[in-house]
Amino acid sequence: MENILGEGYEALYQSDGNIIVLKGTLRLNGIKEYLGIANMLTNASDTAQGLVLDLRELQFLNSSGIATISKFVLHARDKEDFNLKILANKTISWQSKSLVNLHRLMPSLVLEIV
Repeated sequence: MENILGEGYEALYQSDGNIIVLKGTLRLNGIKEYLGIANMLTNASDTAQGLVLDLRELQFLNSSGIATISKFVLHARDKEDFNLKILANKTISWQSKSLVNLHRLMPSLVLEIV
């Protein structure tokens, strides 16, 4: 799976541990521009029984990005015995405010805000 490097952001896939790291500032315009990241998330989840989504270095994510992650969480929820863990940074205010709502979509989600 190829990494995605954009202006001001990175989406990196680490096959050891099945980890996707999002870094930087994601301000893409609309769901269509997030398609590459959405495909990365879906493809990684389709090849394993679990995934770690590391957002600790993601400074900003707009509403289209939050919608993309929410859609992915719904996809993960529908997979039988799939483990999803999201790593967040407590010093980045949007993360502690927005990511806790993902538990409503997938109660088994593990959210670590450190």
